[in-house]
Amino acid sequence: THMLAEKKVKPESQTFTVAFGRLDYRGAATLEVTVADAVSKKICGKKDMKVSVVPTPRPKTGEVFITEEGDTLIDGKKFMPLGFYTSLGRDGKHDLEKTKRELKRIRDAGFNTVLEYWNTTYEARNVSDYYDILKANGLKLLFNFSGGYKGEVATHVARARRQLDAGAPLLGWYILDEAEFTHLPALRALRRGLNELDPGHPTWQVNIRDIEPFLDVADVLGGDHYLVGKGQGCLKHMDKYMRLAASCKPATMWYCPQCFNWANYTKSLLNDREKYIAAEPEPELNQLLAIALLHASHGVKGFIFYMYDDIFTGPVPELYARRWADVKEVARTMKSLEPFVLSTEPREILKPVDAKGKTRAVVMRDGTGGARVLVLGLDYANEATFTLPDDCRGLVSTFGNCRIAGDRVTFTGGLVSCDLLQPGPTGREWEDEKLLHLNKEPPCAAF
Repeated sequence: THMLAEKKVKPESQTFTVAFGRLDYRGAATLEVTVADAVSKKICGKKDMKVSVVPTPRPKTGEVFITEEGDTLIDGKKFMPLGFYTSLGRDGKHDLEKTKRELKRIRDAGFNTVLEYWNTTYEARNVSDYYDILKANGLKLLFNFSGGYKGEVATHVARARRQLDAGAPLLGWYILDEAEFTHLPALRALRRGLNELDPGHPTWQVNIRDIEPFLDVADVLGGDHYLVGKGQGCLKHMDKYMRLAASCKPATMWYCPQCFNWANYTKSLLNDREKYIAAEPEPELNQLLAIALLHASHGVKGFIFYMYDDIFTGPVPELYARRWADVKEVARTMKSLEPFVLSTEPREILKPVDAKGKTRAVVMRDGTGGARVLVLGLDYANEATFTLPDDCRGLVSTFGNCRIAGDRVTFTGGLVSCDLLQPGPTGREWEDEKLLHLNKEPPCAAF
């Protein structure tokens, strides 16, 4: 045993970065981390991590690389994951024609990624048929290993190898879905096994518990906050959680905005129209977008909506077309913000004066002179005023929740609310345009 390198660094806020430079060694190693008080020299904590010293990665065609800035690169080009969870193979049902129709609809709506919960259905037949459909539609796959804390790592790695051999158009491996603390050792082992097999595709977690203990179980941090319905939570606690997530400086973050009605998860309601309508509020467009915009305001660079099938579920089929139009509008908005989401320009946090509740206002810039302002109502009822920077003058309200007079903005919004200040159209023109898209939408069949 010998020391390869040693570095002393000062923390940056709550994190620190260490650059060892080039090492004349390749292979397994142990990274020893010691945190000590700079003045008293008292040791506050120690941790050892098993690592591999390897050459600088050079991604192959189609592989994924996460930059120091948190951008996802595929073949050297920036990529913003924008997709859905799907259950097209639910309960072992195998219908390739239906799969083709649904994936084409997802593609046509501007999405680029899917996470199929029931990948085992396609694996039980000829999984390459499913992968060919994904590739024909230009869709990337987050492969579902969310039960990966069960069983042997070697078994999971062998399964992953089969997907690579079958030509899966991978974005990454999904290895954690709201797991428990007791699953941490198994998840760390799974991450290492997949990283060693396939360093060209990151592992991704969706965690709803304390962030710090889960940071080392996946390459990409994610989470979900489904606030509309089920007790109607406000954005305030989600904002606090997202601030903590961002302060941990993960490699990058892909989060899961809501696009479902909680009533879909009470079986007794699915055959009773009146009880279904009364049980939970139907998420509105402004609410769906508020969750995604709050994610973006904290530096999230990928958005995987939960969940596609739910848009076309429930005993009120006349809701399906409206839901799909709303989700498409959210996708169109997030796609329009892609240059700002992927920009290296720092976000500017404005300082609203709150008359009621709590409001968050963030300026995002694209590095070429463009600016957008994201405004979020964090409490149950919100009213605030703030001043626009010079480069944001002339932007208009998308939803009409902001009144703008020169550089002064007054925001008024209720529970889970937002506005987006951008160059036209005005809110009324925008609503007319959305209705035009809705009128062109073909009928949506139930799942």
